[in-house]
Amino acid sequence: MTMQEQLLLNSVNIFKMKLSPYLIILSFCIIGCVETPKHSFYNLVNENFLKFVDTTAYKTGRLIQIPNDTLNSFNLNKICILIDTVLNNSKELNKSILASIRKENLKDFEELLLKGIEFNFNSIDISLIKKTGKYLLINSKKEKEILCSVATGKVTFYKPYMTQNEAIVILSISESFKSGYTSCWLFKKHNGVWENIKNFEIERW
Repeated sequence: MTMQEQLLLNSVNIFKMKLSPYLIILSFCIIGCVETPKHSFYNLVNENFLKFVDTTAYKTGRLIQIPNDTLNSFNLNKICILIDTVLNNSKELNKSILASIRKENLKDFEELLLKGIEFNFNSIDISLIKKTGKYLLINSKKEKEILCSVATGKVTFYKPYMTQNEAIVILSISESFKSGYTSCWLFKKHNGVWENIKNFEIERW
């Protein structure tokens, strides 16, 4: 090896040594900036919670409205929504959702549902749902421990299907075992914001 080649090799090795720490730091930054499915779920719910439940209950005290019911003007200090903190899963619901998605010819969401991406969390942390308007969210198992002006009903989330840019969110809103409905919401992320593409009712009881 000539002297020039040796000097060149030494220069390259020195450059690599100086560059290496920066590459490591850059790698950590890139990894840290990638949003986890769990964070994506809470971001989506925060951005859309008031769309899920509507704000009519501010006046009626009910999440499920009665047709032709006269709106009441309650003086409510705490409007509570019970949250089932367990993420449910239902194969029967998934079959109905898949049929609806295929009917609308939504290929991207059909593929997302069929892939069945498994989430590594099975329960909801209510404290991470912050954009709830006038509603106070409480654990449905601890409702007796909270004094509410009115409990408008209960929201139950099912395991969502999500990628970095698409999401299927399934939830039920109920007032009792005899009154409720389940709906499916389809989202796409645009400029960092989860936008609702379509939603449809799956079942009502």
